Amino acid sequence: MVGDVRQRRGMVLVIVVAVAWWIVLGILAALTSNPVMVNRDQVRTARLVLEGSVTDTTSGQINVRRHWLVDWISPVPENPTIDNIGDCFPSPQPDRLYLFPLIPTGEGTFRVVPLSGQPGNDLPLIYPADESAVRQLEDAI
Repeated sequence: MVGDVRQRRGMVLVIVVAVAWWIVLGILAALTSNPVMVNRDQVRTARLVLEGSVTDTTSGQINVRRHWLVDWISPVPENPTIDNIGDCFPSPQPDRLYLFPLIPTGEGTFRVVPLSGQPGNDLPLIYPADESAVRQLEDAI
């Protein structure tokens, strides 16, 4: 009888410790964010990289804050239009700054360069314009 009580207490203790450990791991996973990783191939394929905010998600108009020329010879447009802004990941939020790796369409507008080299994954990525992403961008150019 006494042995059964001790065995149950031991089992309850093991379960409580395991559940507490899972809770701690869950909290750590939720509070720890992965840093943004700028895709070097995407940046090197771009002709122009703009930092700016989306002024109109429907039309794809952005307000440029600064730019990096990768392979660009024309003047940088002040408020360019991005044709595939609706397909971008993450979906751009108005008034937040992003890095847009762009290629011209030949019709006066631009497209965000899709990822390449990954079958079935031609998603056009944009990046939150934080210090880390800008540093990675400048290293890639």
